[in-house]
Amino acid sequence: MTNGLRVRGGHPGAAGGQGSWGAYRWSSYGEAIALVSSLHASAEQAGPRAVAAVDELGRVISDPIRVAVKGREGVGRSRVVQALAPPLEGELDFVESDLGHGQSPGEIVLHVLTAAARSVDKDASKAVDTTMACGLLNKCDAISTPGDPGLWDQASEAAERSSAELGYPVFPAVALLANAVVDEQTYQWLETIADGDETTPPSAELFLEAGRNSPVGVAERERLLREIGIYGLYCAFGALRIEAYRDPQVLTDTLRELSGFSAFLPCLQGLAVRARARRISEFLAKMEQAASLGVLRDEIEAILAGGPVARLRMDAAWGSGVLDEADLALGPDALDDPQAALQEAIRFRQLGAQCADPRAAGLAWDLHVGFLRSWAERSKPGRPA
Repeated sequence: MTNGLRVRGGHPGAAGGQGSWGAYRWSSYGEAIALVSSLHASAEQAGPRAVAAVDELGRVISDPIRVAVKGREGVGRSRVVQALAPPLEGELDFVESDLGHGQSPGEIVLHVLTAAARSVDKDASKAVDTTMACGLLNKCDAISTPGDPGLWDQASEAAERSSAELGYPVFPAVALLANAVVDEQTYQWLETIADGDETTPPSAELFLEAGRNSPVGVAERERLLREIGIYGLYCAFGALRIEAYRDPQVLTDTLRELSGFSAFLPCLQGLAVRARARRISEFLAKMEQAASLGVLRDEIEAILAGGPVARLRMDAAWGSGVLDEADLALGPDALDDPQAALQEAIRFRQLGAQCADPRAAGLAWDLHVGFLRSWAERSKPGRPA
C-alpha cells in the first residue's frame, strides 16, 4: 500500500526489564491474590483490625494500575483513552486530567500533546516521575498534507524533539485511526468514491465541496471525516486500489495499524510491568508491616517464608527497571532445568556482590534466592524432568 503510515516509534527508549519478563513470566500475581484469600478466614476470627489489613492487601494487589492521561485541551485525550481502554480493561484504569498539579497522580503518566512540546507541557513534565511516563504526539497527520511522503518522518522527528524536551519517550500517533470502524455503510461510501474519478483532495473543505456533485453527499462525507479524518480517507482510498483490502474488517484493521499505536503500546506495557512490580513490593511491605504489628503474625510469617512469595520477589526484581536488561537475560531453560536454575542462582549472587547500589544488590539477591529455591524444588527425587 503506497499511502500507509509507517509504524515507527519517535523514541527508542522504553521501560527496562520487560524482555525477560515477557518470555519467562510466572503466575505469581495470581498467587498473591490467592494468598490474600487464604488470610480472610483467620482475619474474620481475629477481628476488625485484621480484616482491614487483609482488605488493604487485596486492594493493593487487585486494583488496576492507574494511568493519568494528561494533556492540554484539544489534544485528543478522550480519543486516546477510547482506543486504549477496551483492550486493557481490568489491567489499566485510564483517568483524564489537565496538566495542573492538583490531581491525584497516576502510577503511570501518559502525556498527550500535539505538534510539539509547549512551555506548559515542559513545565508539567518537571513534576512527573520520568521513569513512569510516556507520551503520544497525537494528530501527527496534521504536521503536513496527507499525501506528503515525508509526513511520518517529520512526525517522528517532532516526537524525538519532544522526547528530549520532556525527558521520557514520545511516540507519534493518530488516535482517530486507532478508533476507526469501517462498517458496511461507510465502506460502500468509501468504495463509491474510490471507484469514481474523484481525486482525494488535500483538505476537509474540498472533500466536502466535492460531495455536492457526487453520489456520496455532504452529510455522508461529514460522517467519514468525523470517523477517520482526511488522512484516514487518503489511506483508505490508497488501500482500496488493492483488491485484498476490499473488505470492511480488513480496511478497519488496516487503518488501525496505521495509527502508530503499535509502536507505542510496548512502551506502555513496559511501564505497566514496572508499575505491577512496584505494587508487588508495596504488597510485600504491607504484609511485613502487618506481621510486625502483630496482625496475623504467625499466618503472615508462614506465607513470607513460602515459595509464592519468593516468586513474587523475583517478579518485583524483574519489573523494577533497576537492574540492567543485559543482567536480566536468562539462559535457555533457566526455569525448567534444575542445573540451569542453579547457574542463574550463582550468577545473580555474584551480580549482587558487585552492585554498588544497595537496592540493586537486594533485587539481585531476591533473584538468587528464587532461582536457588527453583533448583531445590526441581531437584527433588521423583520429580519429573
